[in-house]
Amino acid sequence: MKHLKIIAAMLLCLAMAVTLFACSEGSSGSNRSGKNHSSTNAGMHETNGYIRQQAPLIFNHEQGKIIYKDRVVSTFGGVNSMGYSLDCSVMAFDDFGPLYLFVDGEVTLLADNAEEYHALSADGTAIAYINEDQQIHLYDISSKSETIYELSTSKNPEFVIAPDGKSVAYYEDQTGNLVLCKYEEQITIDQGEFELLALSADGEQIYVIDKTDGTLLSYDDSGRKSVLSNSNDSLDNICFNADHTQVLYCQGDVTFISTNGEPGGKVCDQKLTCICAMEPLGSTLPVWDLFGKYYQGDDNSLWRIEEDPTESYQLGSDLTYGISNFDIFYVNYSDCDGNQQILDIKREEHIELPTIPDASIEGILVDPYRMDYYYVTEDGLYSFDGNNGNLITNADINSIAFHPDCSGIFYIVNEQLYRYDGNQNLPIASNVSEIAQIGDYLYAFCDDTIGYINCSNEWIEID
Repeated sequence: MKHLKIIAAMLLCLAMAVTLFACSEGSSGSNRSGKNHSSTNAGMHETNGYIRQQAPLIFNHEQGKIIYKDRVVSTFGGVNSMGYSLDCSVMAFDDFGPLYLFVDGEVTLLADNAEEYHALSADGTAIAYINEDQQIHLYDISSKSETIYELSTSKNPEFVIAPDGKSVAYYEDQTGNLVLCKYEEQITIDQGEFELLALSADGEQIYVIDKTDGTLLSYDDSGRKSVLSNSNDSLDNICFNADHTQVLYCQGDVTFISTNGEPGGKVCDQKLTCICAMEPLGSTLPVWDLFGKYYQGDDNSLWRIEEDPTESYQLGSDLTYGISNFDIFYVNYSDCDGNQQILDIKREEHIELPTIPDASIEGILVDPYRMDYYYVTEDGLYSFDGNNGNLITNADINSIAFHPDCSGIFYIVNEQLYRYDGNQNLPIASNVSEIAQIGDYLYAFCDDTIGYINCSNEWIEID
C-alpha cells in the first residue's frame, strides 16, 4: 500500500520546474502541444452540490476516436494535436491538416488544411489558427465569423490567444517583430529575440522571455515594457492566473508574483510549484487548472497565494493528493497544529472530518457524492462508518475512483477492477489499466477498448 495512487478519474500532473509552459500554457489557452483550458457551462449539471462536467475524450490517438458520454461521436485517421476549453465542453484537434471543433456534442470541420498549431481561448469562445494561406485566422465559435491577420514573412510564428478570445499576439523570429492583433488592428509592440508566453484578457499584457538575457518581460498594448525578473537566476515554475493579469515565477529559491505587468513582489524564500490537474490518462483529457491559487513547496508544504503577495501564507505541511476529477479536487495536509485537513481546492472549502482513531493513516478519501469516508494505512484500504474502520483490501491498489450514481468505491488491483459496495468486493472487469470518472460516467480502459461501468456492476464497451 505504500505506493497507492490516491486518485480518481485523473492522473495529477504538477507543473515541474523544468517545464515553463506546464501551467502558463494550460491556462492561457494555447501551446505547442495543443492543450489549453477555459470555462463554459455546456455539458454540466448539479447533483448533491457538485457540478458534473461532461466532456469528450480522445481514445486511441492512432485510431482517432472521440468519445462523448456513451458513444463514439467521430472516427478519423489520427490526432496530431488538441486543445480544450477549461471544462472541456469545447475541443479543437487536427488530423495532420484538417482542423476540427467539438461543440455541443458534435464534431465539425473548421479548416481543410490548417497548420498543426492552433490555440483555443480559455473561455472556449474563439480559436486562432494558421490556414494554408499562411495567415492567422481568429474564428468566433458562436457567430462563426473570423478575422484574418496578415503575416509579413514568417511561416508558423509563435502565437497565443487571450483567455477571452478577443485578441491574439504573435512573434516572427525572422523579423523579430512582436505583434498584437486586437480589434482588427495589428500593432507592432517591439522587436527582439523573444519566447512568447501568454496574453492577458482583452490583450492588455503580453508576456515574453527575452532570449538574450533570460528575463521575464511584459508589454502593455501601447508598447510600454516592464522587466519583471532579473537576469541573475534562471526562471522556473511560471504560472498565470485565470485572466493572465498575474504571473508567479521562481528565481533561485525565491518565489515572486507580478500583477498587471508590474515588477514582481516576493512571496517567500522557497520555490513553489503550481498545483495543476492537467494531463490525465496519458494526455487524453486535461481538466481545469487551479489558476495559481494553491502551490506546493519544496518541503511538501501547501501554500495559498493571494493577489497581494505579502498576504500569501502557508496553510500546512505533509501535502498529499486526494480525489481529482471534474467534480471535485481535494488535497490532504497537516495544519499548523498538526491536525489532518482536507481542502476542496476547487470550491476553496474544507471538508469536515470525523475522528478516525488510527495514528498510522497515510491518507483519507471522501466520496464527493455521498460523503462516505475511506482511509489508507500501511495495512490496507478501509471504509469508515463513523465508529469503526472496515478493511476493504490489503492489496497494492494502483487506482481508485468513485461513481457519481453508485455507492461504494472502485479500485484496480493487478489490472482487475473491483467495486466495494459496503459489504463485499465485487469483480467488475479484467485487464483494466485505468479508470476515470467524467461527468455522469465512470470509464474503464481495458486493453485496446474503452467502456463504462453501470450500477449493476457491468462493464459496457463503447464501440
